Parts: sequence; C-alpha cells; structure tokens
Amino acid sequence: MSLQSEQPANGERICIWLGPIGTILFMVGFLPLAHFAPPPSPSLSPEEIAAVYQQNLSGIRFGAGITMIGAAFYGCFFGAISMVMKRMEGPRAPYTWVQTITGAVVTACFFLGALFLTLTAYRPDRPPEMTQLLNDLAWFTMVTPGIIGTVQTAAFGAAILGDKRPVPLMPRWSGYLCFMLALAFLPEDTAIFFYDGPFAWNGLFPFWVPIILLSVWMVSCTYLMLQARKRTD
Repeated sequence: MSLQSEQPANGERICIWLGPIGTILFMVGFLPLAHFAPPPSPSLSPEEIAAVYQQNLSGIRFGAGITMIGAAFYGCFFGAISMVMKRMEGPRAPYTWVQTITGAVVTACFFLGALFLTLTAYRPDRPPEMTQLLNDLAWFTMVTPGIIGTVQTAAFGAAILGDKRPVPLMPRWSGYLCFMLALAFLPEDTAIFFYDGPFAWNGLFPFWVPIILLSVWMVSCTYLMLQARKRTD
C-alpha cells in the first residue's frame, strides 16, 4: 500500500475507534461522576431538582464536560459510517447523505444536552424553578429527539441490506440490528407527555432500552467496520 492510500485508511480507523471511546466517556461522565444513569425523574419538584445539583456540583460539571468530549467523538464515528456506506452505495449514495446529515444532528443533540447540564450546574444559587427549567431543557435535548436517531440508523440499515456485491461489506444481520435500534429510538419522543413510568425520559423505553441496544450496536459496528476497512485496504 502506498503512503498516500495508507494515510486515509489510518484516519478512518481512528474515526471508527473514536465511537466506542466516546461511549466509554459517556459512561464515565454519567455513572461515577454525574450520577445521571438514570437521569433525575421529571416528577421531582423544583427544590428536589435544585438539591440534586447542589449535592453533586463538581461531579456534574466534570461528568457533563467529559460527556461533551464523547459527543464530539461520535461525530467522527458517524463520519466513518458514511465512508463505509459510500462504498456500499457507489457514486449515487442517498442513504449516505441521510446518515451524514442526521448523524450531525444527533451529535449536536448529545453535545448541547451535556452543555445545558453544565449550564444548569453553573449557578447553583438560582431560584429552584430556573434550575428545573434548565434541567428539563438538557434532558429534552438529549433524550426526546429520538426520531432523528431512527432515521439515521434506518438509513445505515438500508444501505447494508442494499449492498448487492457477492460478499457484502457488512453482514445482513447487522442491517437488521440497525433497524432494531431505529425502532428502539421511537419511544423517546413520547417522553414529552410523561412525568413518571416507563415512558418518562428516565424510564424503560426512552432511556434504558435505547442505551442497552446502542451499546450492543456500537460494539458490533466497530468490529464489522474495522473488518470492512481491512477488506478494502
């Protein structure tokens, strides 16, 4: 392989690896630092929400800051997905464009949600109603735009299943896994109607199911995309 072709290949591998690294940063930021897994219940009173931030001010600031780095890394990972999809689709690549644009929006939602968490923790002496409003803004930004993730992962799945070469770049089961994740994102939009229970933003369907499936999808796609990269070197 020439030096000119090796440099882009190395860059693509780095972008692929930044996906799982970003997920690890998310987990570190949310679990041991911010204690936001699960997020604070939307049914908490303004005083209770203010107490959540006042009792873990440094942890939330550091945790949300690390989460913003993880969100930025997701942008690199989604860029690597677009490169793999472009090889599957060829010169005309409608699903690649859909994935690229929606991936940028998903990255922005994760990043801005974490940024709003830092904003909420910035002035803990605000009136509790203001803290609750900013906390709502952060979780609405991060959790409720599930339809964007649905379109993004469905586009990736469609490109995988539409790969007609004799040996597809990625196996067909990974395309069905993309569609499963796409369906798992749909209930996130319902969180705007609920304050507790399985459809609230900290509940089973908007939070836990997408998080667990996203972790499985991330590990699987990282491995398969690295294998696809080797085959096209």
